[in-house]
Amino acid sequence: DAELPPSCLQGSDPRFLLGTDAQGRDLFSAILYGTRISLLVGVLAVAIQAAIGVPLGLFAGYVGGRVDSLVTRAADVQLSLSTLMMAIIA
Repeated sequence: DAELPPSCLQGSDPRFLLGTDAQGRDLFSAILYGTRISLLVGVLAVAIQAAIGVPLGLFAGYVGGRVDSLVTRAADVQLSLSTLMMAIIA
């Protein structure tokens, strides 16, 4: 079953939707596994950021004054870092 073409082409096996690689592994299963890991990393990063950012923003808004200014400036610096890195690289 090594290097079978996708199931829509002639000479393929309907068990392998996107075909197989040189070792006979199903490509569709490999893509699904990679997608699962990528989505898990993305969702985890957003959850951690929300768990830190929401309470910090609520606290800064409640207290106000210098604390609010400090948290806002820290957020501005953090938001500008990715843009700054792209400007340096380009």
